Amino acid sequence: MDDSTRPKREAFDHQERPSTYETVDVKISEHSFINFLATCVVLMVSIGVIGQLSPSLRGTQFSAGTNLNGEYNVASAFNASLFFIGAVLLWLIGRVTRLKGDPFAHTWTLLSRLIFFLALDEYLAIHDKVNRTRDLFGLSGIFYYAWIIPYGLLALVVSLLLIRFLRYLPQGTRNALIFAGVLYVTGALGLELVEAKIDSLLVVNSENSTPSSGLVLLLLIALEELLEMLALVILIATLLGYLRQIAPGVGLRLRLIGPLDEPAAKTRDPHHS
Repeated sequence: MDDSTRPKREAFDHQERPSTYETVDVKISEHSFINFLATCVVLMVSIGVIGQLSPSLRGTQFSAGTNLNGEYNVASAFNASLFFIGAVLLWLIGRVTRLKGDPFAHTWTLLSRLIFFLALDEYLAIHDKVNRTRDLFGLSGIFYYAWIIPYGLLALVVSLLLIRFLRYLPQGTRNALIFAGVLYVTGALGLELVEAKIDSLLVVNSENSTPSSGLVLLLLIALEELLEMLALVILIATLLGYLRQIAPGVGLRLRLIGPLDEPAAKTRDPHHS
């Protein structure tokens, strides 16, 4: 074959060869996404309360699936999904800041791992397993839920370790993260102390248990979950805003690969040495 025809043939092959990848750009409105999450939080808490209060729903699968104090159900899965979104955003920020040489890039990554653990804990109720040590240590009153002690200490240690990290952040981001953290701890630990006290009294004096005491516990649990989930939504909004600041062009690209496609990186010309 004449060498003069090769460039034309190669150009023709390049045009005819189908693209290995098809990409889809997904655009997400930050404002709409946060509003959607906040709306879901309000609906989830409202449905959870209705499922426990309504005589026609109490004891049904709907009631069990939306129980705000349950595990392996819709409510816990939604709560865990908020944690998971936060963990992914923290991981992305860690990746971006590491490329930028940020001295606290590793902190973002560690926070991502912590939040991911809390996502698993929320769905699997790992912290409730700690309550089995209650009788061993004779815990009662506000410490009737034994998990409050180790998790409270963990929250304190993490807060102290993050002081330098928080000072490094822009003021708006720092204040929003602190507010989200305080709001979450208020619900997850503060209200749990009150619930533990009431639950402990009801166990000791079961004959004094009344429908009103059960209602008080239900409303406390609902308020606790509302504060926790709203705190996570604020965390997600803050992380999205910060990610937009440090990486204005950040985006999500989905690469769809067919069953017969192979990554271009793995294809090699057999005549190429």
